[in-house]
Amino acid sequence: VDMTAVATPVFGAKRSIFREVCGYCGGMGHSEDRCPKKRWEERAKAKAVWEQERAEAKAAWEERQARGPMCFLCGDFGHKQSACPGRHRPVCLECRQPGHIRRDCPTLQLPAAAPPRRACADDDARSVSSAATASTAASSASLGATAAEEREMKRLEKKLREIAKLADRAGAGAKLDVLQVEKLKQKSEIEVELETVRGRAAARAREAARRAA
Repeated sequence: VDMTAVATPVFGAKRSIFREVCGYCGGMGHSEDRCPKKRWEERAKAKAVWEQERAEAKAAWEERQARGPMCFLCGDFGHKQSACPGRHRPVCLECRQPGHIRRDCPTLQLPAAAPPRRACADDDARSVSSAATASTAASSASLGATAAEEREMKRLEKKLREIAKLADRAGAGAKLDVLQVEKLKQKSEIEVELETVRGRAAARAREAARRAA
């Protein structure tokens, strides 16, 4: 402690007494660690720092409130997860882009020039060929599917057939109830689930064929 002793004469005393001198303010009667001026200035500095931190925290909170709520689905600000525009959008399993499913993916649809129409026999042959291709794809998916996946595919296909019937009724002018309207809105999600199950089964079938070869 920076402290100095000063001999101070006292009236009526035969000898002088020593009194402390503060090394911070120069006052007498106390040391630097007990200086009231030093303690007051330290409290003032601490209060100024606290007020500055409080003002910064308040400004950050106001800025965060101005940005609106945060969506936990897409990570953007301004809307909640329940109102996210990308919540009910299907995601393609091929290109991982939202807005379409795998069977409508533009990366799988190669542009080809339409051949000239020759005869009805050619149309019938193409129809038979496309039907055979579709049945082959379905059979390959069913070959690699487990029993649980088979049941799941049948359940989803049944739902899609029911939704198609409801869509036909709505197109014909029939009035649907609330539950039927909600069921129509689930078409994209069901298609995505069905494509996912079929994709897993087809991949398993291709892997089994590759190992067998």
